[in-house]
Amino acid sequence: MSSPATLPPFGRLNLICMWLESIMYGANVILYGGCIYVIASRNKHGASSSYRLLLSTSTLSISIATAHVILSFLQLLKAFTDPAIASQPDGADKYFSIQGGNGLFVAGTGLYVTNLFLQDVVLVWRLYVVWDQNWKLCVIPVISLIVLYVNALIAVANISPPGATILESNVLPFAMTSWALDLTVNVVATCGIAYRLWQASRRITVFKGRYTYKSTIFMMIESGFLAVLCTSVIVGLLASQDIAGNVGINLHMQAATTIPLLIVVRVGFSLRRGNDTRTTTLPSIGREGRLPMIYAPAELSNPEYGHTVDEDTSSEVWNMPNRKL
Repeated sequence: MSSPATLPPFGRLNLICMWLESIMYGANVILYGGCIYVIASRNKHGASSSYRLLLSTSTLSISIATAHVILSFLQLLKAFTDPAIASQPDGADKYFSIQGGNGLFVAGTGLYVTNLFLQDVVLVWRLYVVWDQNWKLCVIPVISLIVLYVNALIAVANISPPGATILESNVLPFAMTSWALDLTVNVVATCGIAYRLWQASRRITVFKGRYTYKSTIFMMIESGFLAVLCTSVIVGLLASQDIAGNVGINLHMQAATTIPLLIVVRVGFSLRRGNDTRTTTLPSIGREGRLPMIYAPAELSNPEYGHTVDEDTSSEVWNMPNRKL
């Protein structure tokens, strides 16, 4: 482990990763500002529980991301400036090669696990709302999330003792199980949401509306693909016994924050341009098919479709007949 030929350049890897994480964090701060603007402008009366939930989870997520960036910086500071470490050959590489006993790393990993769990919860909540609050569809995803978080916490606890690494036999299996469940939940929930939106889009074409859920479907698929890609890269590296995969956790941490914020911002600003529907919360694709005014083309003059105002968003909606999606 002391030979430069056998010890990977963990110090350099973490330095580069911290630089990239800082860039992603800066983008997340901007996205968070846009998220606040969208939520505030859409929830003028402050009465919608959906908007309050999005605001709370977004704020908690950016707070966790902020704390993680600080911990990553403190680790770099210690690795490259602590005399006890810097005076040794490959001191920084040795410091980052062993995670056990490193309080900063353990705390950062705990934040990473919590943030990943939080974003999965938001994704399952979106699935629940889109499918008209059908809790039966969410039973398996919720159980998977609980098992995911428990396994992740066990992995964090087992990596805490001095000298331990993520490749230990009492750490890696729990970590891999958590990531596997994360992949499963992301794929299932994303496909479920996209399929429901596709159903709604087909229904809307019956009324010859100009706008559909097409852009939102692609956006959900893109977001799900990004989440799956990040997790797959880390799992692939660690499955090949490459401890360098652990460095990617820092980037995955910020990506987990980016994805839900980006969905809110993109949907919010597309609404302002009239390009799509408010699919961030999607409270109006239920049994009664209440759709925002932008989905009601001028041809819908039939009195069968009642015209009301959505109290949550102060936007006009058309109440369409009771037809199952």
